[in-house]
Amino acid sequence: MGTYYPGSTPMHPQKLVDFVRDRDRGNARPVAEWLSTINLSQRDTWNYELKTLPRLTGKSTKVVITEYDLPETRIQRMT
Repeated sequence: MGTYYPGSTPMHPQKLVDFVRDRDRGNARPVAEWLSTINLSQRDTWNYELKTLPRLTGKSTKVVITEYDLPETRIQRMT
């Protein structure tokens, strides 16, 4: 699925443009090496204190969810 655009569907698959060329340029190795330097799972303690945010209350917890019925996207072929 990583080679398809977000929002692709089985009825309308959309491949990412130049996915193979970008991967073959070697762009992934420097990123992988950098990510391996910031891996904190091997430490007993962290260099900073973990803090949690306070829970939302009052007006900030009110939400409005609107749902819409979508039209059928399949096209019926006439034979």
